[in-house]
Amino acid sequence: MFVLSLLVTLHSQAQQPKYNKPENPSPQQMANLPAQGNYTYRLFDASKNSWGYDIFNNGKAVFHQPSLQFTANNGKVFFVRREQAEKIALLSIAKIKRGISPTITNPELIAITR
Repeated sequence: MFVLSLLVTLHSQAQQPKYNKPENPSPQQMANLPAQGNYTYRLFDASKNSWGYDIFNNGKAVFHQPSLQFTANNGKVFFVRREQAEKIALLSIAKIKRGISPTITNPELIAITR
């Protein structure tokens, strides 16, 4: 049992990015991030067949999204594919540039994944 638990733990940790993840800022802090700058993102394979992403401004990590999934009205959980994760990361960057939180809402996720 211990070995199985250890393997699951190691597998989960192995999929996370190898750089320091940022502390996700509050909405008020997001409003203070510069609208300009070189915003980039990096996707990573998250747990449970999903994707996550980090957003960087001029090479510095400013936002971490560990996993992308949503729950439909019928209670079924959907996981986001890589192509959809890229669209979501770009939407998050656009939101940062407008001075709002990069958090994606369930309706935004549903619209992107259709």
